[in-house]
Amino acid sequence: MLSPAKKIEPFIFYLLILFLPTQFGKHFWFDFSYVVGGRIDYLSPTLYLTDVFIVILFVLSFLQKKIRVHPLFSLATLFISVSIFSSGSPMAGWYYLVKFLELSFLVWYVANKNINKTIMGLLVMVGIVFESVLSVLQIFHQGSLGGIVYLLGERAFSSSTPGIANASVSGELILRPYGTFSHPNMLAGYFIVAMLLVMYFLKRKGKAMLALSVLSLIFGTVGLALTLGRAAIVAWLLIGCITIAITYKERIAKNVLLLSLSVGTVLLLVAVFFPPVVARLFSFSLGESLSERASLAKSALSMILSHPLFGVGPNNFISSLPTFSKNSFVLQPVHNIYLLITAELGISGLILFCGFLWSIIKRFYMAWRKSLIGERNRLLPLGLALFAILFLGFFDHYFLTLQQGQLLFALVMGTIMREAKGKFTK
Repeated sequence: MLSPAKKIEPFIFYLLILFLPTQFGKHFWFDFSYVVGGRIDYLSPTLYLTDVFIVILFVLSFLQKKIRVHPLFSLATLFISVSIFSSGSPMAGWYYLVKFLELSFLVWYVANKNINKTIMGLLVMVGIVFESVLSVLQIFHQGSLGGIVYLLGERAFSSSTPGIANASVSGELILRPYGTFSHPNMLAGYFIVAMLLVMYFLKRKGKAMLALSVLSLIFGTVGLALTLGRAAIVAWLLIGCITIAITYKERIAKNVLLLSLSVGTVLLLVAVFFPPVVARLFSFSLGESLSERASLAKSALSMILSHPLFGVGPNNFISSLPTFSKNSFVLQPVHNIYLLITAELGISGLILFCGFLWSIIKRFYMAWRKSLIGERNRLLPLGLALFAILFLGFFDHYFLTLQQGQLLFALVMGTIMREAKGKFTK
């Protein structure tokens, strides 16, 4: 007979997956959350609803005495702790460590606990459909919807809100939808990873689940196109090309090829009926956004040259910007996770991060090598989800700095580790 803890545990985890796209939470503002007199969201310790779910899962797992600590995790924790003492803002570093511990636990949990793939796929699909519909409504409304959606994390905005992400297309400003995310680029990244996860979780589940997979791909691709996120749209097209190439090379299921062609057709139709997608995709003008990114990258390189081995300290990039940049109005992380890690943790931290990534990639590769052709068809979307995160990491920082991006990263890594162990239930 199952104990009450074991009965409630799966329910809490599935709630975490369902609410993953949301950002309902409480911000706390301390002295280290301010830079040059302004409040910085990235430096504000925030308790999200999804954090509450993770804490409950940790307590339940701890009570069952099932938590195991990996040596690499211990090394990373020690490294971050030592780095904090030499940083300019230690309290920001301790907050960084807390988030690292939390997400590491989530990776462990996904890799080791009993998880139903069908339920996972359906819950992720619900998020895709919801965010896609919300994005369409935000465009028609030319701003946020408010009401109950605000409680899920939708920020109050309109096309005229200062600092809002409008896209300049042929001299005309077009509102980019936010969904329940902090930025349209994060929404775009979510669509890509979530769609691939649905394809992975619902593979080989019959015609009904295949239809739901196609439905999530249609909604997700439409939502992705509407975000006008150039890097994400390019990544989605690149993933389609990789899928077709691997499908042909490995001679795996034809439905993978058909899904890729279907996605391409949806993108084409969106481009026809929403021309700003094409205009935005092929716009290479050095606008304000690109100049800001270049300025942040230059500051990151200055930090690396100044602190090559151990960086300026975990979560200290923004607080260090006034020292390394003349542009005090751009206070945000550099839009490249590899530069961000190296700037904050030095070359040593980057080597540690790459070592962890290598272990994840190696686990996936071993699972791929051991699989038959039919199993490779199932594994492909999971590998592409990791590829999407690492590729988009060259152009943005949200997989390391924003709650939903961090949870997605942890979910993908934990799923790959679990796949290597073969612990999924049907």
